[in-house]
Amino acid sequence: MNPGMNVIQYIKTLLANGEIQPAIQKMNEVAPSTYQENEAIDIAFRFSMLMQSSSSMDTDKLHREKSHLVSRINEVLERMKDQLLQNEEIMGQQYAFTPPTNTPTTADNASDTPSQVSKILFMSANPAETTVLRLSNEMREIQNTLKKSRNRDDFQFIMEPQVNNSIIRQRIKEERPEIVHFSGHGGADAGLAEGIVVNGSNGNPVVLTSNALGRLFEMAKEYVQCVVLNSCYSNAQAEAIKQHIPHVIGMSDAIEDTSARMFSVGFYEALGVGESYTEAFNSGTLAIEMEGLPGADIPVLL
Repeated sequence: MNPGMNVIQYIKTLLANGEIQPAIQKMNEVAPSTYQENEAIDIAFRFSMLMQSSSSMDTDKLHREKSHLVSRINEVLERMKDQLLQNEEIMGQQYAFTPPTNTPTTADNASDTPSQVSKILFMSANPAETTVLRLSNEMREIQNTLKKSRNRDDFQFIMEPQVNNSIIRQRIKEERPEIVHFSGHGGADAGLAEGIVVNGSNGNPVVLTSNALGRLFEMAKEYVQCVVLNSCYSNAQAEAIKQHIPHVIGMSDAIEDTSARMFSVGFYEALGVGESYTEAFNSGTLAIEMEGLPGADIPVLL
């Protein structure tokens, strides 16, 4: 263990120990400007895509690609350095690196209020041949909302852009999040079968069905307390998940991209001050209405 590290030293230590995903996550959390946040999100996207294709790569190529990403992270971190050093709040925080273990996380009891520290696993997908969504904007707005919240230290925001079915299973098992947030297309909205649209092995859209989602969250019911399906026509999938998870939000109809993002902002604003999932849901729909956007009646809390 290395006590007393500042955030720059901590990120470098994570990278030196092969912990690329946590390093990207922490870099995104402390990025001092929107431009650098976008760079961090792009790195997260590229790392996610690399992991998706890793099974078909030989070991040497995978190592080279990871090394290139690590080099880019260090370059971005170096550009952030001067601004970070001027931020006493960020630089005043101390970190200690503990090598990861396989010790399982203890499950929390079901509650209408997020427990400390709450992991939020944000997953998104916008496959080829589907309408382009501004998912990185939603990701950034949620993260900024939590950063500015009173209880910001109570949340760990984990990004996983452009997911496929394998990554969804893997990341939920690895992270054991309290909140799972999916943003993307519903199958009906994309002209496909009913379900949630994710990336196929070739980058084309495939549908994650209600039955499959129900089974997925049945396996995660010990630790997941809330699921947000921020995608059009996702109410049926929400109902399947509700059989196993206490708090589930879906969309009863098509919802505009801007309205969906504003719901997320309002939802996490409320969680960030310690309000319950029910209160956060109401805050999300209120945010849509207060901005004069359509669709405040489309989100549904089950």
